[in-house]
Amino acid sequence: MKKIFILILSIFTLLFPSLGSAFAQEGGEGHHEHHHFMNKEQVDSLMNKGYTKEEIYKASFIAKFSKSKVEDVLAAYKKNGSSWDKTAKNFGVDLQKMKQHYKAKGRFLKKHQAEVLQTLSVYTGKKEADLEALVKEENMSLHFIIMAVAMSKSSGKDLNEVIQLKKDGKNFHEMKKQLNLNDDKLHQEMKTLMGAIKDSIKEKE
Repeated sequence: MKKIFILILSIFTLLFPSLGSAFAQEGGEGHHEHHHFMNKEQVDSLMNKGYTKEEIYKASFIAKFSKSKVEDVLAAYKKNGSSWDKTAKNFGVDLQKMKQHYKAKGRFLKKHQAEVLQTLSVYTGKKEADLEALVKEENMSLHFIIMAVAMSKSSGKDLNEVIQLKKDGKNFHEMKKQLNLNDDKLHQEMKTLMGAIKDSIKEKE
């Protein structure tokens, strides 16, 4: 059950912007792969106040784990002389533990890669070998592929179209706009997919 909980937490973090910040890059993806659901207007508003996108995403990471407001974290960050370590301590967040959390999350998915790919294959109708090639040859993380599958299902577009958007250099917001997706629809699809993956791994336990 503990392993299943870790998987749920792992995929759950894909649903929220602040749980995959630049503190915990992995799998060859970009800095902000997991900031999928941060409201663009909120980001733009904070950038207009002089904060960089990097600062906003890092602040959102601390805000999520301390149940604080991003604005409060950013204010503390400036007050602390632009020190993330001091800011994190102020909000009771241990950055090193959070880094280890994301590394463990990535290792867990990789450990169960066969089950994940098998589930995604059934879910999409794609060959497991083709999905595995995305990991090995295209250097895409399982996190992204899971999200891409959810985007494909919730938009009615073929998975290859979603993957191509990524290859074309589109960021998440651009992909979501082009696929005409909304957060609620994608969130629901992720919950369904998460359940399917959870059941698949549970069967192997």
